[in-house]
Amino acid sequence: MLSVFYFLKKSYFLVGPSFFVYPIAKTKFSSVINYFIKNFYIYLVISKKIYSLLLGHSLLESNFLKKSKINIKRLSYIFLSGIINFTALIFTKYFINNLTFKEIRINYIGNIFNLIIVLLIIIGSIVYLLRYKVIENKFFRSTILLNALALVPLIFILMITENFFTFKNTFIINFPLKKALIGILFALHETFLLLLVFLIWIAFLEEGQIYFLRSLAGLPVAVSLMLIFAYGYTLLDKRENIKEKNYDLGVVFGAAVWNKDKPSPIFEGRILKAKELLESGRINKILLTGGSAPGELSESETALLFLKKRGIDTTKILLENKTKTTIEQVKYLKSEVIPELKIKSLLLISDKFHLSRVMDICSFFNVQADAVYSGHILTEKNSFNYRLKESVALLFFWFFAI
Repeated sequence: MLSVFYFLKKSYFLVGPSFFVYPIAKTKFSSVINYFIKNFYIYLVISKKIYSLLLGHSLLESNFLKKSKINIKRLSYIFLSGIINFTALIFTKYFINNLTFKEIRINYIGNIFNLIIVLLIIIGSIVYLLRYKVIENKFFRSTILLNALALVPLIFILMITENFFTFKNTFIINFPLKKALIGILFALHETFLLLLVFLIWIAFLEEGQIYFLRSLAGLPVAVSLMLIFAYGYTLLDKRENIKEKNYDLGVVFGAAVWNKDKPSPIFEGRILKAKELLESGRINKILLTGGSAPGELSESETALLFLKKRGIDTTKILLENKTKTTIEQVKYLKSEVIPELKIKSLLLISDKFHLSRVMDICSFFNVQADAVYSGHILTEKNSFNYRLKESVALLFFWFFAI
């Protein structure tokens, strides 16, 4: 109990100041946390006095506490490094998306996952100390090293975001190199943290020994379990919630273009659903979204040509041809469409496998919208393939907001 007290005391002096130095301290959320920490510390000080009176001052200065001082200090560093990694990741996620600290919601599903991983590191270190009564040099160094390595990719992401490096619109498989590098760096960050989780818990189970190879072998298992969870999420999640009302705007999310100017069957299904809703009076206007890969007509322009051939009144169609991802399209809705057109009701049109991610992205960016399925039917094989790809994209968004 006394060891736990000293651990919390040391952790307070290490972590507490960071809430004031770091800009997040200005937010309501951090103020609540800091208030809790300060008052909890006061409670602990009172507890210490009670222990001193009941058990005698000599107990606090016992040989056991002197010997455990180094362990408590090391545990404090592990705790602090975990908090730093979590804070740095949250900051990076919101910074690259031009969101303010006031828009951070810890209860968002992706932030909860990030927090769980850090808690596994901290709790694993605590139970390791409780079981073996000592934090060995190798365990401590490995933990601090992996925590430090996890921060390096985040630093490079911020540098890329702030244009320290130039990419000149380079593409890899029709995907911008800049975004690909950011995704790789985020994945590297999470790899270090997951490796650390396995390292700590395997050490706890295996007599305190450090096994890097076993920890590495655990990574595919962790990724597979997360993919299964995400796949089940897209399969079970029912996001169609169209109301019995007229919507100011129906948004068609872009998809693949075939032969440079022909919408793919999936894209065609979304366009036809928008046409049906417009003609039935459920939506007042259509927004077609989606840019283009080099040498192709943009997704939105392809959709516009498709609708023109079917006699749609083009005065009721809006066009956006710069965005290349679903995230960019939702950000465009938030920053330009909704405020400029004073949109009060928004209906998103896409496929079942896609809408789970679309609505989670809207939740992250605080965009209020309803959703409707396009009605396009996929074969079982195609449905599996699309859901699997969407599951990967969903995991990247949950963890990194990309």
